[in-house]
Amino acid sequence: MKNNVLIYILDIQSAVVAINLFVGNQSYERYAFSFFLPSAVERKIEIMGEALSKMKKENPEYLEKIRCHREFISLRNILIHGYGFSDSRIVWSLIQESLDNLYTDTFRIISMMEE
Repeated sequence: MKNNVLIYILDIQSAVVAINLFVGNQSYERYAFSFFLPSAVERKIEIMGEALSKMKKENPEYLEKIRCHREFISLRNILIHGYGFSDSRIVWSLIQESLDNLYTDTFRIISMMEE
């Protein structure tokens, strides 16, 4: 089971790095009106949300160490199931406010696993 957690964490970390590369120093306006950028970011959020969702089922003790897991899982569900909208302001807000915490929390879990 720990191997699965490590795979999920590496998927999350990879997605965070990709989003940071995609977004860079872009303004919200450039992000929101880009044709490709929101699609790329949303795909990575889907991957992160799926990894977090699997952790929730398989290893909830690790998931609870991730402060913003609910937000990423919820947004993943909205994006995947097409609940009728994708609000670029919500996506932008989440990546601006929670992405760094998500990345930090995944390293904390790896440290816990090594103990």
